[in-house]
Amino acid sequence: MKRTIVVILAAILCLSMLAACGGGGGGSNTQAEKKSVVLLGSNYGDKSFFDSARTGVERVAADFGDIYTTDIVDITNDTTKYDTALLEASDKNPEIIVVGTFNMHDPLTAAAPQYPDVKYIIFDDQIEGMDNVYSCLFNANQASYLAGMIAAKTSQTGTVGFVGGMDNTPIIWDFLIGYIEGAQSVNPGIKVAVSYANDFSNSAKAKELALAQINTNNADVLFSVAGASGAGTIEACAEAGKYVIGVDSDQAAQYEGRPEYDAIITSALKRVDNAIYQAIERAKNGEFKGGYEMLGIDRDCVGIVIDDNTRKVVDEAFIGEVESAIEKMKSGEIVVSSAFALSEAETLAIINSAR
Repeated sequence: MKRTIVVILAAILCLSMLAACGGGGGGSNTQAEKKSVVLLGSNYGDKSFFDSARTGVERVAADFGDIYTTDIVDITNDTTKYDTALLEASDKNPEIIVVGTFNMHDPLTAAAPQYPDVKYIIFDDQIEGMDNVYSCLFNANQASYLAGMIAAKTSQTGTVGFVGGMDNTPIIWDFLIGYIEGAQSVNPGIKVAVSYANDFSNSAKAKELALAQINTNNADVLFSVAGASGAGTIEACAEAGKYVIGVDSDQAAQYEGRPEYDAIITSALKRVDNAIYQAIERAKNGEFKGGYEMLGIDRDCVGIVIDDNTRKVVDEAFIGEVESAIEKMKSGEIVVSSAFALSEAETLAIINSAR
């Protein structure tokens, strides 16, 4: 009898050990078996670019948590440490490392050949010729075209504004010329005041520039494309009783319950979250492929927010025009100029057409 009890207890113990180790076939992955996804970013809390990236990785954690663990790392704005941060993350041999632009191009192209088993995703940059690096840029000009339409329709002065994070960069210029063309499609004589903070984390500078556009140029709707600096533009417009258009994420939703909320009439969406999520989903399905893609409105990677704040300033008939423009972009009937395809002189000609 005692021997029978011992045998039964031994069998139970073995079964318990198998279950703990993931045996039995039907259980979920243990922590040790999960693959790792690491996001290296900065300026979290910008209610814009990097918050959108974080949202994409958080969605991966929510939807694919049985497969991936996720780690969101703040590498700060000290670019001299980016090489080290990337190498340290790569040394841990994660499945996927996600990085943004802003001085990550060179560290990534140096690190990727050293870690061929790590898959790298870089957004808002173009890298080709590396099998383990997927890169993407966005047709931000499409989203900003829609923003320009709403700005021109809303403006009472005939002058709208643009506060960019950096001058003479294709990414920011792409936003700007789309904004101008969209505004001109509604009001061919629209004026667009343009300023640059030349810093993506200086909200005080952006606020100063925005107030100058309001007080000197008589701009009454401003579009901020400046990362964390954009908080200053939003604050300036709220204080001055003017309207502002957010960028990258739905910025009105980020300010709900605060005075700035009512000033934000829409946001031009650069869906960094969708781009990251889609790339990781492909990796999950064994379809990861190195190279470069331009992501647009047809992939739900750019867009525009239409909400109650939008409806306060434009009517449903005009919202129908915006929705029609979206469909025409998808069909190719509307083709928005892109700073990535134009020479500097051609880009400046569009910018100067709205002076």
